[in-house]
Amino acid sequence: PFTYGAIPCTWDKDNDPLDVEIVNITEPLVPGSLVEARVIGIMKFIDGGEVDDKIIAVLHGDKRSDHIQSYTDLGEYWEKETRYYWENYKALKKPGTGFVETFHSTEEAVSVINECHELYQKEYAPKVEN
Repeated sequence: PFTYGAIPCTWDKDNDPLDVEIVNITEPLVPGSLVEARVIGIMKFIDGGEVDDKIIAVLHGDKRSDHIQSYTDLGEYWEKETRYYWENYKALKKPGTGFVETFHSTEEAVSVINECHELYQKEYAPKVEN
């Protein structure tokens, strides 16, 4: 139900870059591409007992998404579909390991992005620079 990637120069609590799902995409993005996205919320997610939050965004400048200002603008069905996807995508390998806690506002998402950027500067960047 979305395009999936990571936010550069961030480090999440699951020891990899902060995940982002870009919604309302009508054509696939080229793997490895860098895009400008506008944050509209965050999904708090637990994967195998670890925090693995997902930022929710739309493509910046895409006129088809101008009306989407919050994840709530995507509707109840989108939330159910997204919850179902994340709670079941590993079901064959590791049943019951993913759990969607809650969805939150853009403000909470930006706060998590800032935290993950600080964690990147503190934990990851020094290892790469040396």
